[in-house]
Amino acid sequence: MLVLSRFFCLKLAVVFTLAGCAELPAPLPWPPQEREIETPQTSEALQEYYHQLEVTLRARGLLRTDQRAKDAPFDKRDLLANFETIVFYDEYQRGSAFEKSNGQNAKLSKWAAPIRVKVHFGRSIDKSTQEQDENYVSDFVSKLAQVTNHPMQMVSKNSNFDILISREDERPMMLDSLKAQGAPFGSAANRIITQMPRNIHCLVLAFSAPETEDVYSHALAVIRAEHPDILKHACIHEEISQGLGLSNDSPRARPSIFNDDDEFAFLTSHDEILLKMLYDPRLSPGLSLDEARPILQQIALELSRSGT
Repeated sequence: MLVLSRFFCLKLAVVFTLAGCAELPAPLPWPPQEREIETPQTSEALQEYYHQLEVTLRARGLLRTDQRAKDAPFDKRDLLANFETIVFYDEYQRGSAFEKSNGQNAKLSKWAAPIRVKVHFGRSIDKSTQEQDENYVSDFVSKLAQVTNHPMQMVSKNSNFDILISREDERPMMLDSLKAQGAPFGSAANRIITQMPRNIHCLVLAFSAPETEDVYSHALAVIRAEHPDILKHACIHEEISQGLGLSNDSPRARPSIFNDDDEFAFLTSHDEILLKMLYDPRLSPGLSLDEARPILQQIALELSRSGT
């Protein structure tokens, strides 16, 4: 889920029953059976809910971890159509929280400066888990830097892409700490992050200055510590990737994590190509869809010839 200072694009946990899935050993309730949860939701209740959710999704053949899906071929036309939808259209109205977009075109947005990533952990997370999550994020950041050819690295201070991995009750204090260090989080962002409903698995906020609104200058990803491993890793893949500028979702995108169906958990070969296209230096922040189309045609042609 991508949330920007100028617009919001949050990946909601909307799941559809897929045709052709393997038979389930026994019928599973969908959505997972509701239980009464006090407000604010307790971390223990959320942990139980997400565990049940992951089990159900996996049993339905979702949250696939294969990067190259032989049953989901795509060609240049698919890449161009999916790129246009995911990059040039907002899922949510600019300046709103969860209000659906009216379908107007957006401008191409991405980072120009090097991206400096830091993971912040809640106090409840043990050192072993912190080390594992830090290494996982670091490996994925290195992969994205290679895919995009854009400078990205892990840092211990002066970050501009912050990742919070915390329990429900730890986020307000962590946000206050980041704001005290100069992070550009206002009251609206604070309200969204601290009041995330449980059907919002994770989100990322990307910020841009008014004078350069299509160039990202800071981002904040929020990952729930209550998630089991696959859901947590899926959130890391999607939120960091969406924080680079692939801000929308498309029901046509397959195989892709930029699709609300939750079929794929991790970045796919299709998604890597979209990131390569986005960070091609010929595509400048602020381009309109009409301006970008002839450039995209050339980029897609070159990638197809190279066998990427």
